[in-house]
Amino acid sequence: MKINNKKNFAGGYVEGDTFLHKSRPQGKIVASLFLLLGSGIGNGWSLAMVSVVSVLAVIVAKVPFRELLLIIRRMAWFFLAIAIFPVLFTPGFYVGLPSWFPISVSREGLILGLESSVRLVNILMVSLVLVRTTSSADWMEGMEKLLGPMTHRFPYIRDLLAVAVLSVKFLPILIARTEQVCCIM
Repeated sequence: MKINNKKNFAGGYVEGDTFLHKSRPQGKIVASLFLLLGSGIGNGWSLAMVSVVSVLAVIVAKVPFRELLLIIRRMAWFFLAIAIFPVLFTPGFYVGLPSWFPISVSREGLILGLESSVRLVNILMVSLVLVRTTSSADWMEGMEKLLGPMTHRFPYIRDLLAVAVLSVKFLPILIARTEQVCCIM
């Protein structure tokens, strides 16, 4: 699916000649899984390193910064919930706030809220790079090679992979169309 790079705010594969575009799909899938795993279980310096690698991948894949900001803006309420709930409900050493302030905020809650937000941004960046640099056919080929003989023994696995790849590819388009309809109304 070739999409014009200047109007690709719906997401999808964009042809390119970067290192990531030329990499094997199995390598991109495995690297993405490791980055997502590192973002999910890491904290502190390991989370910062995953963030740096994710930002470098976004730069190498030539993802427009505006597209990343639009995706984050679409998920603003989700980001707000991810950041606010740990701040409000995590016990720990409380930050000194004025006595008239109605809630108490802990230092641990602030750190947890920040880490949760960084994790979500990392997930968005890694998935955006993977979707923009890997075509649907390459995804299928990469997943079949990664799963090896399982796809031959259990043919329904190939069908499930096709459904998964198509759903990942068409979800951003569906979101963009929904926004267009909402803007018209």
